[in-house]
Order: sequence, then C-alpha cells, then structure tokens
Amino acid sequence: MTLVCLLFSIPGNSHPMTLLLNSALFKHTICHVVSLYGPEFGMCNPEAVVAFEDQYGELLVSMTGCRDHLTDALSQILKKNRDVSEMVSLAAIKVDQKNEEHCRLLHESWAALDDRPVPESFDVTKSVGKGDDNLSSWGDLGFQTPLTDFRMTGVLGLQSLHFVVTRYKKRSRETLQVSRSLQAWFPFALTSINVTAFPSNSGGKLSKKQLP
Repeated sequence: MTLVCLLFSIPGNSHPMTLLLNSALFKHTICHVVSLYGPEFGMCNPEAVVAFEDQYGELLVSMTGCRDHLTDALSQILKKNRDVSEMVSLAAIKVDQKNEEHCRLLHESWAALDDRPVPESFDVTKSVGKGDDNLSSWGDLGFQTPLTDFRMTGVLGLQSLHFVVTRYKKRSRETLQVSRSLQAWFPFALTSINVTAFPSNSGGKLSKKQLP
C-alpha cells in the first residue's frame, strides 16, 4: 500500500487510467523487479505479464518514470531483506576454533590491536594481575573467552569486530587504551559484541531502552 501511495505522489502522474490500473501496474512492476533479482522472489505468471504488456504497452511506456520510482523502491526493499537474511544467518553460525576462517579473523583482530604475539590458546584470557605483563592474553582486548563471547552474535559479531579494528586501526587502538583506564574502564571486545547484538535483540530495530 505504501508503494502504491508512492506511485500516486509522483508529480505529473495524472494519466486518467492510472487509478484504474494501479494494482495491475504494481504487480507488473513487482514482476519486473523479480526478473532483476532472481527466481527466489518468483510470484508472477509470465503469460499474464506478456498479456498485460500487449494490452497496456503504450500506457506503460508513458508511465516509465513512475515505474522507475517504484522499481527503485522495491529493489531497495528486496536488497534490505536479503542483507537482513544474510546477517541473521551469520549470527546463527557459532565461532569455532577448528574453523580456519574464524581463527584468521581473530588473529588479524589481535594483530590490529596489539603488537605482541597472538596468545597460544583461546583459553588464555586472564588480563588483570597476571604474573607476566608480556604474556599475551585475549583478556587484554576485553574478552572473557573469545569462543563463547560471540554466542549472541556468532560470526556476525566476529566479522563486525574484525572490520572495525582492521579498517580503523589507529582509532581502535586509542579506544582500547581508553577502555583500560580506571576512569572509563569497559571491556573493548565485549562492548563491540554488545553493539552488534543491539539490533538483533529488538527485531531489527535499535531501541533506546537497550542503550546504557
């Protein structure tokens, strides 16, 4: 209904047949978008589309601008739905130390934030009060245990953390240092995971009630 209203709000869309054909044009436009985005969105009868074009072809040509607007709107909706579906799928994948790609993302995240060698084990997480300050610890990045900390966000959370710290390395290192100060102490990695989890915990909408 919103898209049909969009169609009627376009300046110059005053053809007398527009109101009579809005539902047919709407379906025809959906089919046009489907042809661009693949069979998974299939919902059209090809013969009906051809018949519609034969009967109202000239009108469709005169309304190309309207259809372009509607096509763009539908295309963006379909892209958004695809992106959300992909993110939901990634969030459902458990971070696993047996997965080479998962380990690579963790190791590259470490290297972006700390110049010391990568911790020998994902179980080495102690950071405060450890005997040797040179001992690499995932806790120094704000983890408890990396393999289980991503339980809310799965691989999506890992990819998000990796993207931020590798793309914005200097700022991420500065933020990590701030996170270790007594005045502003917060677990850097866990905070990143929680930020990623906010939208998924509210049906795709970030609620102000979830913010600290």
